[in-house]
Amino acid sequence: MVDHLCRIVCEEEPLPIVKTFPDEQLLHLQGKEPWFADMVNFIVIGMLPNDLNKAKKNKIKLPVLMILRLL
Repeated sequence: MVDHLCRIVCEEEPLPIVKTFPDEQLLHLQGKEPWFADMVNFIVIGMLPNDLNKAKKNKIKLPVLMILRLL
């Protein structure tokens, strides 16, 4: 297969690479985490915080597992 992109003639000067992001900022939540933070973390990494007791872990796991089964 031939790479046709190398044959494209570009008459414009390429834009310089900008290494800074002027609008970049870190966001920090003040106070309590959102109620769904543990659910999202469980979906993404499959683990829950160690400081939760078994009842709280089940309260987070069961709805998430039910939703994932419906998808």
